[in-house]
Amino acid sequence: MPQMVALYNGMGAGAAGAIAAVELFGNKTQGATQLIVTLLGAVIGSVSLSGSLIAWAKLDGVLKQPFRVKGQQIFNGLVLLVTLASAAFSSFGAPHGENTPLLIGCSSHAPSSSAY
Repeated sequence: MPQMVALYNGMGAGAAGAIAAVELFGNKTQGATQLIVTLLGAVIGSVSLSGSLIAWAKLDGVLKQPFRVKGQQIFNGLVLLVTLASAAFSSFGAPHGENTPLLIGCSSHAPSSSAY
């Protein structure tokens, strides 16, 4: 039963990320405020989705031990900085309509497995 709750939570987060992606890739945001809110929705949705999938895998026994690599926290920090930099560039640096290629692959970072 807890696994199902984790999956349901992940589906809501995935839907939030998908809605933000449609808004971003369709260039439907007008103004910096809407763009920033949409970018935040995309980041929060993608991080929540990945966290929910990790929780499901741990609860279901798919992940039996933490997956850690040397330098993982540094890597996670760098991914977070790239995500924030791409969001800032998309919000303030790129002309309207030219921000979507930068966002591909940069809108999420994997949470550390030590947080669970």
